Amino acid sequence: MPSRVIPILRLAVLCESIELDKEGRPFFCVPVHTIQFPPGIKRNYQPPALHAYLQLQEALGTFNLKVLFRREKEEFDLFASVPVPIEFDGQNHQNVPLELDIELLGLVIPEPGCYEFWVVANHVNLHSPDHQPGWSFPPMKLNVFGPDGTEGGVL
Repeated sequence: MPSRVIPILRLAVLCESIELDKEGRPFFCVPVHTIQFPPGIKRNYQPPALHAYLQLQEALGTFNLKVLFRREKEEFDLFASVPVPIEFDGQNHQNVPLELDIELLGLVIPEPGCYEFWVVANHVNLHSPDHQPGWSFPPMKLNVFGPDGTEGGVL
């Protein structure tokens, strides 16, 4: 039996907020796919805390999980969440996924445009078809508009 099996990412949703049930599991989220800069702000907007709701399963081993923020179709990270250590025993979360809420504290959006959020476990991109059986889950997308509602964000 292998000592480590990379988790399968079943679902990744960018959220404005996530509620927890009485057992502490995420159960309700408010998805977000568009943000508009507030009036007077043209660059380096720090939105109210955003969250990544994730479902992971079929893994074995310990992983540092984090969410990366990039401009669309670029590979330079503009932000990385604080790594969250996750341990899979190879038995639990095989059929029913582990649900996680990763708060994206300190995220700053440099300017209006199209952005992506990527989930990585120990530096392995969980959105990559090379590491995921079947269809891989696409990265979370965020469209950011300027304070006047345009993509360029002129005020």
